[in-house]
Parts: sequence; structure tokens; C-alpha cells
Amino acid sequence: ILAFIVWSLGFQFYLIPLLSIANILNGLTASMFIPSAQMILTDLDETKKAESYGISDCLIGLGFIPTGIIGGYLTEQINYIFPFILSFIGIIFLIWYLRKYFDEEK
Repeated sequence: ILAFIVWSLGFQFYLIPLLSIANILNGLTASMFIPSAQMILTDLDETKKAESYGISDCLIGLGFIPTGIIGGYLTEQINYIFPFILSFIGIIFLIWYLRKYFDEEK
């Protein structure tokens, strides 16, 4: 978003460095996700580890497919803030799901 704003204001010489920094940050995010997901799965039984890792990777992969289309459609049809509200609700659901299924056994 920042790169688009800078580009639309006419500062094209900042565009490539900003996109490079964004790509580096995206890579850091991906490299931090894999160890954290594996740490969560270490507390599970040996029989459930592969299944749970596959389910979480599948959900993450499926989540990336339509997000741009859905976000653009919701922004155009409803309001620009509506995708952020849905994202906030999704984060609350994710926290509930992780606490329910990956909480330590008591």
C-alpha cells in the first residue's frame, strides 16, 4: 500500500527499494511461521502430528487463494473497512480454535 501511494505521488525512484523491503519482510514472516507451527505441533501425540500439520498448512494455503478477490469485492460493494472487520473476526476465531484444540492437557 505504501509503495502504491509513493508511486501515485510521482516518486518512482522509491518504488523498487520499497517493494524490495516489502519482499524481505514477507520472507521473514514466512520463515518465522514454519518454526512456530512446528513448535505448536510438538505437544501433540505422534499419531496426530502429521494430520494436524497437514490440516493447518492446507487451511493456510486455501486462505491465500481468494483473499485478494474477496477483499476487493467487499471493498467495492460494501465499504473499505469491512474486510478489516472480517479479518478481526477471523483472528478472534483463530485464537479460539488454537486455544480449544492446542491447549495443554490438564
